[in-house]
Amino acid sequence: MAEVKTLPRAQVLDHLSVHAPDLVMPYLEHIIHHWEDPTPDFHDQLVQIYKQQVEVLLDEYLNKNTNQQQRPRAGEEPGALGKARRKLLEHLAESKHYQPAKHISSFPINDMFEERALLLGNLGRHELALAIYAHVLKEPALAEEYCRKTYSREREENREVYLSLIKMYLSPPDLVSYGIRLPEGSLPEANVEDALKVLTAHHHLVDSTKVLDLLPSSTPLRDICHFLSTVLQEATTHHRKSQVLRSLLFAEHLQVHKQRIQTEAPRFAIHESTVCRGCGKRLGNSAFARYPDGAIEHLFCAKERDRKLQGQQEVQSTDADHF
Repeated sequence: MAEVKTLPRAQVLDHLSVHAPDLVMPYLEHIIHHWEDPTPDFHDQLVQIYKQQVEVLLDEYLNKNTNQQQRPRAGEEPGALGKARRKLLEHLAESKHYQPAKHISSFPINDMFEERALLLGNLGRHELALAIYAHVLKEPALAEEYCRKTYSREREENREVYLSLIKMYLSPPDLVSYGIRLPEGSLPEANVEDALKVLTAHHHLVDSTKVLDLLPSSTPLRDICHFLSTVLQEATTHHRKSQVLRSLLFAEHLQVHKQRIQTEAPRFAIHESTVCRGCGKRLGNSAFARYPDGAIEHLFCAKERDRKLQGQQEVQSTDADHF
């Protein structure tokens, strides 16, 4: 098996495509799932193989069930179709190595909307992906699950995904202009009720100011009363915590400042027996000077010392000029 693993995989795939097409999909699944090969081309090929398989099985299923009023959710269809579609959905959701931009135009515009939503999500087009969940599939649970998996406070492009869902409920886009063909008479309509449900459940993950700008002016106050009271309560709590934190930080600053002064300011004691280094007399209550080495002198003696030193330096400078 180790020898097989080291074979050039692209050449193996080319050989299988010509001589054993039925083995291409199992081989791709093996090198991706078991050998964890990240080569984008292999992941892209598996997307196309899964898609083609699903399209064939889906056509057969629809032809046999022409009178079916409500289709099963994607991946829950009976038989081979459900199994094949689950594989496709899992690959689109879990693989990080295929290139969604290469595939989105090849998917049908009037079906396989779940797959299209995953491709759009991987392209970072969250609003359009959420519009499909909310208005085409009419699956609020899938829309919220998408937000849960996508939301990230650290990544700016994913930080407002819940706000995008609320926006899609309140102001659905023209999906036809994005190349999505809907059944006749099923144009998306604003859904204030589901928007408020998302707002109630995830208010802490959205910008309250932006939400209020999105809500229609006709929204009854009682429908957003819980949201407003919660936001105000959290804002008040946050303000109080900020005040307490600011006070604690100021108190800490004062303590550190005091400790610094105490550390930097040297301490020494003057006693009745303390004498001047210059004249040898006791300091008493006279003004004094303290030197870096700790020696203490009367202020008069210190000035006299400085005057003498300055005079010596001037004499030395004069003597040096004569030479």
